[in-house]
Amino acid sequence: MQARVVVDTWEEAERLAAWHMKSLGFADAAVTGAGNDGGIDVRSAQAVAQVKYYAQAPVGAPAVQQLRGAAYDRQWAIFYSLSPYTAAASDFADSAGVALFSYDLAGNVAAVNGPAKSLAATAGVDEAARPEIFELHRSVQGSVQSMVDREPAVMRRILEFAARARQEGGHWAVVAQQVIDILSENSKSLQYLLASSNGSVDSALLESLEAIILSNRRAASMLSIDVDRISRA
Repeated sequence: MQARVVVDTWEEAERLAAWHMKSLGFADAAVTGAGNDGGIDVRSAQAVAQVKYYAQAPVGAPAVQQLRGAAYDRQWAIFYSLSPYTAAASDFADSAGVALFSYDLAGNVAAVNGPAKSLAATAGVDEAARPEIFELHRSVQGSVQSMVDREPAVMRRILEFAARARQEGGHWAVVAQQVIDILSENSKSLQYLLASSNGSVDSALLESLEAIILSNRRAASMLSIDVDRISRA
């Protein structure tokens, strides 16, 4: 069976590189975004990377030399390319310790030269860097983003419904308990999703997700107090 194409834009190529760098042990690897300088597309405390997507020709020595210069303050300089490398580029990378990786549209990443093979072997990424794992991480990130985007609206509807029920009097305690159950179950789902992300969720989404879980817990706690008060009355 032919692998499903997952790297269909240059943005996705950069995300693939950042994910792969995390599998190499650079846990803080992140895409630099628009406006980066020095040809750096992914950055971490110990490494920087440049990513070439649909280059018109093989990557030559000048591009690798530029990356090595831009990585003067990092231990590792890593190059990812959809197109092959020239012999001159490979020779310079070997002598300068630049790790060269190739990738394809299905998300397969392969070490091209000695430094890249050494880096991959040290990190033991043969299994961790499989494209289906990248696809799983991407799906998790998309799910988290979707949940973060819709959560405020869902919470508003739940609380509006609970407020209307409260105004009706005696049915409030029953409805409030139902809301508590919904909040508790939602928190469990969010926590499971977070635990399953395996580092694929960026810091902004992580903070949003944790804030939602905390908000759910607080709301459930406040409603529980109200239910207890009504039940004792």
